[in-house]
Amino acid sequence: MLTMANGFYVTDNDCMQCCKELGNQRYLLIEAKWLDTCEGDERAKHAESKTDNYTVVGAYMDVSEYSDGEIELAISGFYKDIHEMEKSYGCSVDEMKEIVAECAFENIPDESGHDFVSNVVSWKDAEAIIQDIINAGCLPGHEPHESGDEPDDYPRHNCPDEEHCDIWEKQSCCRLCWHEQFEDLIDDEDFCRDCDPMDI
Repeated sequence: MLTMANGFYVTDNDCMQCCKELGNQRYLLIEAKWLDTCEGDERAKHAESKTDNYTVVGAYMDVSEYSDGEIELAISGFYKDIHEMEKSYGCSVDEMKEIVAECAFENIPDESGHDFVSNVVSWKDAEAIIQDIINAGCLPGHEPHESGDEPDDYPRHNCPDEEHCDIWEKQSCCRLCWHEQFEDLIDDEDFCRDCDPMDI
């Protein structure tokens, strides 16, 4: 059983999803994802079971500047639209940015969009990894920061022209929404053409 610390709280027991609010509508989310197949997966070559296979994923989600369209995209797998979401919770979407962040996190299409991905492990080992993250207060390779502080360790893409690149300034930590936007942006002369979507 997970023990909460460092501002984390459980948001979904079924996948051990936990959230930490970082302030300014930014969140750190982690969970265990069950893998229905591991055949050919290099990380799973030492898996001891054909069914007890999970990977722990985590991401820093920034929903502070989401447009209504981005919110609609993030929640599309869970709610028909913003109105339905607001009706379900009885409050405005501005009061539910954590839910928006959770939806966007769960909609990240593949592991390349996460800031942390573990090897394939058992449920028990996944629990231990998540507990270690909770105890550390941050993902491996990142520094913990207090809620409300402006974090300086959010993932940034590796644009070689970052001083003049509008993508660098506008980038969001929501990989799903950003990947959807990137194809349109990359052809615009106002944006740096050297940016690699996989580095976002």
